[in-house]
Amino acid sequence: MENKPVEIIISNSEEPSLNERLRSVKSIEYIGWEDKIEIEMQSGASVIIPLTMISEFDKATYDMLQNNLIVSSGGDAISLRELDVDISVTGLLMDVFGLRS
Repeated sequence: MENKPVEIIISNSEEPSLNERLRSVKSIEYIGWEDKIEIEMQSGASVIIPLTMISEFDKATYDMLQNNLIVSSGGDAISLRELDVDISVTGLLMDVFGLRS
């Protein structure tokens, strides 16, 4: 299977483009009993990622993830201030789906 490049287009209109909605996070939730993170996008799509795939959270405790995981004001990153961690959503999804070369 051939890897195809991912194209991200930024629009100047006031209405968010489909590409902006696809990479803009609406909410994030830690599902503790499964040890997974659910990311809901503005587009309505959701992605559930096993915590083991996010090395930046290796030192995070259950309480940190349950109570302090936040979405950046721009919706383009998820943060855990206690560990000084900010993760680009686009980069995270590219890593999870193997789209980085």
